[in-house]
Amino acid sequence: MLGPSFKLALRRELFVALFTTCTVVGGLPAHAQLSPSLMAELDPSCAKTADPDEASYRFTSHSKKYAGKCVDSVRFRAIQNLRIANNTAVLNNYQHERDFWKAEFSTSPENIEAVYFQVVRFPILGIVEAGHAQIRFKLKQPAQLKSQSDANKSAQVQDVLISFEATFPEGEKYNFALGAMDNFGLIARVMSMEQKRLDSPTAPFEQYELNLTAEEGSQLLRTALSRASSIGKRYAYNTLRPNCATEAFDLLDGLDRLKGKFPPFLTVISNDPVAQPSITGLRERGILKQRVQNYEDEQKGIIKTLEVSSQRSVPLLPQVPANPWTLVVTLPNLQRLSPSEKDAILKVRSHLLRQAPLLVQGLGSAMMSEVGGDASTVVIASLKLLQERLATILKESNDLLPQNAQALGLYLVPFKTDSTQTRLDGLGIPAALPFAVTDVVVDESIARSQEIYYHLAEGTRKAGDVGSQAKDVGYLMGTAIRLKLQKNNVQVRSQLMVGLNNQKKPFTMSNSQVVFHENVVTGGENRTTRPVMLVTHTQLGVNQINPAVDIEFGPAGGIAGSLAGDAFGTYQVLKQFGTSCETRSSSTPTLNGVLAESALGKPLLDGFLKGKKVSFQIMNVKMDLGQQAITNMDVKINTWPVTCMSDQSVNTQFVQNANDMLNKLKAEARSGSLMQKLMKGFLQR
Repeated sequence: MLGPSFKLALRRELFVALFTTCTVVGGLPAHAQLSPSLMAELDPSCAKTADPDEASYRFTSHSKKYAGKCVDSVRFRAIQNLRIANNTAVLNNYQHERDFWKAEFSTSPENIEAVYFQVVRFPILGIVEAGHAQIRFKLKQPAQLKSQSDANKSAQVQDVLISFEATFPEGEKYNFALGAMDNFGLIARVMSMEQKRLDSPTAPFEQYELNLTAEEGSQLLRTALSRASSIGKRYAYNTLRPNCATEAFDLLDGLDRLKGKFPPFLTVISNDPVAQPSITGLRERGILKQRVQNYEDEQKGIIKTLEVSSQRSVPLLPQVPANPWTLVVTLPNLQRLSPSEKDAILKVRSHLLRQAPLLVQGLGSAMMSEVGGDASTVVIASLKLLQERLATILKESNDLLPQNAQALGLYLVPFKTDSTQTRLDGLGIPAALPFAVTDVVVDESIARSQEIYYHLAEGTRKAGDVGSQAKDVGYLMGTAIRLKLQKNNVQVRSQLMVGLNNQKKPFTMSNSQVVFHENVVTGGENRTTRPVMLVTHTQLGVNQINPAVDIEFGPAGGIAGSLAGDAFGTYQVLKQFGTSCETRSSSTPTLNGVLAESALGKPLLDGFLKGKKVSFQIMNVKMDLGQQAITNMDVKINTWPVTCMSDQSVNTQFVQNANDMLNKLKAEARSGSLMQKLMKGFLQR
């Protein structure tokens, strides 16, 4: 599941469990292989009960957020002691009515009444439709349950639900953005529909009956149970792969009738990453029989067939006529390189494209208020993870890189091109990209070939033209990843440019001397003053990740030309404003507030200053990735109205003392909370 830094109501969890002896039936496709990195390990000290089958786990250091914490075993238990023999399955940790049970049921073809692919949708702001997918097996003869906590308690259920989810510690919640990185574990919960309704009591459970033979239904059930047992709670979950939908389709693709006939199911990076792609995937495989009543209607005795909904799409990005959003790869003139140098650069290019979904998803997550965390954390964490993954391939390729620096770029911008789209077969990209991908050769020794950068910059400006007509406070104008590839001298610059629309929003930040109450942005209506937020992470070398991220505010400056040196081909904010203080102010977020009575501690001035309007403008911020704290900040501090630090309306002493006080506030704002508030306001819908 996806979900372009979005607090989804569904739960995806990590898997950590014991391998158990069981019969593996049918087998899974090769792409179902999981990462060998273990996200959790067995740790009895994490146990919450005396139940010997609890099998409690603790997150390993591979979990960036939850390392050392216990996996919530009250909610997430992998099945234990699975035995499948003579068409009968026996297992522990079947979940039903908030309890765990030993379950026994027939897996014979004769006992499979129907198999449903269920979809649970979670609309977000009417823009994004996140979703969860799971497989329900409806049995003719019920499963017999015996409670693992009360020997006198038994029950019967008519179905077996297999739900692949993300695991996390007790007290935490699923977070879409965190799921894009190595944080959660993966688990296949085996449970009743009654239990799943307790987990998600309000969302409708759509049911798509699968066109399977009884033998295929039996094979699918046994394979699903074996998969749930074998993965336990040990491996990593990811919103791209493996997730709820990709695991479900891997099971389906393991059926004898489908094996090897279809490419792996991919989450689509879009406003509907799971639900509609899943329905389309079932149709493509020829196994969608019909849509029947939602489960909650079935509980009421309502039996009916329903129309399969058509695809719904609401663009998340500014749509520029005749300029679709495109991943543009700028390649150097490979004909000038040796075969080994050419191969090394193309290897880096392929790896860069494989990482593109990570960056796009992380940035999309930051744009949604449901992300569950602050936008600055999501953006910065996405950039950091991208740099870490690129560092690996750059280390491997270093000895084969050219002695003379070559530039490789990846831009996501509105772009008009007649060139052939790049084939991505065999790259192993872990998600379906909703963008065209095209390669463009740029020989930077030939001036005319540099025109490509004009078209990239113009696409960014056109995104601003469209985005400025919308009501969103912020909108994506473009992203850029620019690599300088040279043996023993590699540089990677990753950037995100967000346009800011005119706005006046409440903003609270204060101390005993000053109280800010609003954030104001102006100038968004035309290109020359269009305000942007530019986030840049620059990595020099590959041995240690640079902890600093630069965040700049000001008028959009397009893409830097050849005079910019190493910054050639990167996004920029215009910094030369002539002598006009007002021009700069119109393109920079302004925090407006008033001075408190005790602002300066000087009785004669305090009475005069009380209630005096002040402004605090942020030009550039440098943040530490690890500490999430501001290490340097360039601001402009003024009385109101803006006087460019002059004493036109008040005496020089007032200007000096007032700005001394505001500089103290600047120092206090270094905690990261200032940028978290600002970026949340600019990015999230």
